[in-house]
Amino acid sequence: MLQSRVRVRSWLPLILAGFLLSLQIFSPTRVTQFAFWILAGLIAVCYYWCKRVSKAIYVRRERRHTWAQVGDILEERFIVQNHSWMSVPWAEVQDYSTLPGYDASRAFGLQGRRYSNWQKTVLCSQRGVFRLGPVDILMGDPFGLFEVTVTHSATDVFVVYPAVAPLPRLLTPQGTNSSGGRANQRSLQLTTNASSVRDYNPGDPLSKIHWRTTAKRSTEDNGGIFVREFDIEPTGDVWIVLDMHRRVHAGSGLISTEEYAVILATTLASQLLSDQHAVGLLSCDTELHIVQPQKGMQHLWIILKELASLHAVSTEPLNQLLRDSQQLVKRGMTAAVITPSADSAWLEEVLEYRHRGIYPHVFLLDAPQFGAPPSPDIRSALAEFGISTTTIGRSLALEDIARRQRPETTASRQRRMDWRLTGRPDSDWVTVGREIL
Repeated sequence: MLQSRVRVRSWLPLILAGFLLSLQIFSPTRVTQFAFWILAGLIAVCYYWCKRVSKAIYVRRERRHTWAQVGDILEERFIVQNHSWMSVPWAEVQDYSTLPGYDASRAFGLQGRRYSNWQKTVLCSQRGVFRLGPVDILMGDPFGLFEVTVTHSATDVFVVYPAVAPLPRLLTPQGTNSSGGRANQRSLQLTTNASSVRDYNPGDPLSKIHWRTTAKRSTEDNGGIFVREFDIEPTGDVWIVLDMHRRVHAGSGLISTEEYAVILATTLASQLLSDQHAVGLLSCDTELHIVQPQKGMQHLWIILKELASLHAVSTEPLNQLLRDSQQLVKRGMTAAVITPSADSAWLEEVLEYRHRGIYPHVFLLDAPQFGAPPSPDIRSALAEFGISTTTIGRSLALEDIARRQRPETTASRQRRMDWRLTGRPDSDWVTVGREIL
């Protein structure tokens, strides 16, 4: 949507014109009349100049990619065209994007029938869902009497996905070595879990017919055919349970347990999906985030989008989150719990997981290394009950991701590009919003 408004920058000429008009009415002279018409004509010309130019300025805003990961470069290009024969003595583009560290504002002058273009780049140093736009174009007349503001409210959502760290293998799901269990979710594929039977429908393959049930239930009055229904095979499926309770996290900015937890979840999901495991995500901030387990690297982007907007603002502790997930995490699955909490209350829920045939693995973030006060050591209790645990402290491998917000040389940028999840070839420029008319 386009909105334009003209405001007075200097009231002195208008006040002077009013004074000359009053003086001409009560004490007319040729000098007063001449001065009044000169000043009134100047004001009218300046106003017409602003109105005319405001309708002749076109702005196109384009970006190189529609998304990025932490450490990627966002490239934007601005093209401003003046289709009028009148020049623009001064103009300023004010950008209101929410991407941290990004300011695309610029001041310039533009002659008639000319255009100006420039490019802006910024290093995406923080994950999240951000807004590109809107923009204001401020312009004025040659004498600075009026200022016209053209506002274009079109915006685009720009997602910065969390980075994937080059860490060693974090988890081998225990379900890959077991006989599996039932997920109680219907599958269209043939699996080892046949849960029930149903009436035959046209198009069902003959291999799904359960002949024993058909023989037992078939009577003279009812000669129906029954086929088997299969459950999804949960063996090797992994649920990533991410604790985002606001009272247990420590640190600030990129060097915090919150960012470490998200990077761990991202890396863990990438590794498991590349090994052909089905991965799901369960977390809570202001609302509950649930991503059902699926296979394939394409599923990773669904998980990354959820992780991009997650922050440690939840009022729900980990033990309640684990209790609420009992209907989701089924027997034979693996639960990867990521938390900096030393509260023993959630340990009971983890033990309940194991009693139900679920394989828990706890990734315990060492919160005191991030500035949290010392807390009771829960690792001994986890070891006593035989819960497999991985302790994560501050590491150079993870902190190097945070260092990517600093200026880089060409060589270091190439090394950073090797860290990305997938290489992205240069793409065409994508228009942000609509063209300003």
